[in-house]
Amino acid sequence: MNWTAKTFLEWTTGRLAEVRVESPRLDAEVLLAHSLKARREDLILHPDRVLDENVLALARERVSRRMRREPVSHILGYREFWSRPFKVNSHVLDPRPETEHLIEQMLNRTVSRRSLPWRLLDLGTGSGILAITLLLELPNSHAVAVDISAEALEVARENVRVHRVEERVHWIQGDLFEGVSSEPFDFILSNPPYIPSERLDHLAPEVRKFEPHRALDGGGDGLSFYRRIVPNAPSRMKPGAWLIMEIGDDQGEAVTGMLQNSGTYTAIQVIQDYSRRDRVVLAQKETHG
Repeated sequence: MNWTAKTFLEWTTGRLAEVRVESPRLDAEVLLAHSLKARREDLILHPDRVLDENVLALARERVSRRMRREPVSHILGYREFWSRPFKVNSHVLDPRPETEHLIEQMLNRTVSRRSLPWRLLDLGTGSGILAITLLLELPNSHAVAVDISAEALEVARENVRVHRVEERVHWIQGDLFEGVSSEPFDFILSNPPYIPSERLDHLAPEVRKFEPHRALDGGGDGLSFYRRIVPNAPSRMKPGAWLIMEIGDDQGEAVTGMLQNSGTYTAIQVIQDYSRRDRVVLAQKETHG
């Protein structure tokens, strides 16, 4: 039997649907297109293209991995974020589209001032997507990026080399503020672990089996890291600086309460994502603080 793009996509879509992959057709197209070193659009334009044995073997191997619920990003070795490719693997979280709201909120606070030399702190940097994306958008800025995982920092270092901003970022292996100098920052950003411990076993297999639990587990109620970040951030912030954090969709009230009770922040806001779920909390340090 000669396999064409059309027949392979139909076969793959059916196999992935059987194991309850969320987007079987999309994943089938991505895996085949990548195996062909082609665009997804090419599969539609040329459905009768015959697949040679090498392509077929590579595509089948990738489909087999996807059937075991390995994320597409791990199979391909990268994930797009802010329209740029970033290396990912089992040592870092797979970047989510929702995290782009955090980037948007920071850039909204630098409108018409993007050429200034902003000083950024990225807590729990993982693959480095926040620090690297912002350095690319803010060409005169510098970042300090912290992660407790040496393996995650190695992934981040590879990403920073690809995007050529290595001269403007300083990496620290540490736990949140551990090892961070007292020189204050204009922005502190974080996408910390925020999933309650008891929910970890109920996550999708792509997350539960292939992402580092240490980067997911936010403690009993999911708020452990916010309890540490909120009171300790002001001593690393300039007056008027911003703290911007991603949150779980049911954590807005709790985290804003921490910020309000600290007596150090003003302009506290919860930003929703496109699904109208709480996604980002931001707060400004009092200018007299």
